Amino acid sequence: RHNSTGYTPFELMFARSPRFMFDFISPPSVPLTTDTYRKTMQQFMEHTLLAARNNNLRHQLKAKQRYDSNRSNPQYYIGQNVIIRNRSLAMNKFSSKFIGPYTIFKQVNNKTYVVQNTKNNQHTRITVQDLRSI
Repeated sequence: RHNSTGYTPFELMFARSPRFMFDFISPPSVPLTTDTYRKTMQQFMEHTLLAARNNNLRHQLKAKQRYDSNRSNPQYYIGQNVIIRNRSLAMNKFSSKFIGPYTIFKQVNNKTYVVQNTKNNQHTRITVQDLRSI
């Protein structure tokens, strides 16, 4: 069974379960006309798309909950001094991981802030995962 749809590839291709050797012992199924087969396939594909969409939404929600369970939710106020993660391309093992000091200038949304360099008044937009309070 596929994770996102809940069906096997055979079931998606033929809109029925595969027949195995023991299934031939049972009475044969009634052959379908092309119109009824087309309608059956169309209904099955609509159902499959809804099932896949619902499964994907459920998996996304679970993944978000797992990710958020390991994250803290720090709150900073305007004017607070912070340091930011060094994302420089020239960073090596002797470089400091954080640079600063910076001052919180504005809160854009729940997880994003605009910080101002205290030395040259340059503004940088940064997320809370790259901020540390001093």
